[in-house]
Amino acid sequence: DYGSKLKTKKDIVTELLATIGFSCALNKDRVGAIFFSDRVECYFEPQVGLKNIWAIATKLMHWESPEKSSNLLNALSFLRSARLKKFRLFILSDFHFEQPEVQREALIKTKKNNRVYIINIGDEAEILMPRFGFYKLVNNETGLVTWHNGFSKRKLDLHEKHFEANKLFWKNECRKSRMHYLEVSNNEDVFKKLNGMIR
Repeated sequence: DYGSKLKTKKDIVTELLATIGFSCALNKDRVGAIFFSDRVECYFEPQVGLKNIWAIATKLMHWESPEKSSNLLNALSFLRSARLKKFRLFILSDFHFEQPEVQREALIKTKKNNRVYIINIGDEAEILMPRFGFYKLVNNETGLVTWHNGFSKRKLDLHEKHFEANKLFWKNECRKSRMHYLEVSNNEDVFKKLNGMIR
């Protein structure tokens, strides 16, 4: 639920969910959802109609996960066990996963002949760290505490490269695996970013 602007990443996820959900509803598609951390936290069975989308959006707006860590593996395994014949899968996340290669393989296994849309949600403040000072950083998922040296250009560059490398990894892997990829930050218009992506 981090956000350095007027919107948090959770706000962006909610806007994306509503926009995608209502678009699917206009096509009379069934819409479902899986809320996950390192396990499946909540599941909405795919249904037709706006009532189900409102239920998902309302749950998300008030959702506070009891777990901090996140992992795609159990959520994707759960989805495969549902044995849906044909689907479009939208994954809304900041993709700060441990072992991204393992997550990628699980995605490819789940995708098969279906369409997968990876929407990477970020905040520029995560990349552009403050300069000229020492800052205590706490990893919200692992609880790991580190100190950031804003006086060190090398540290600043390494931090920025780490985030950029993660985004580049997912962008390249999606291209190779024929999955749609989109980056959305909390200072962008969600509708404009999605326009043309969903067909």
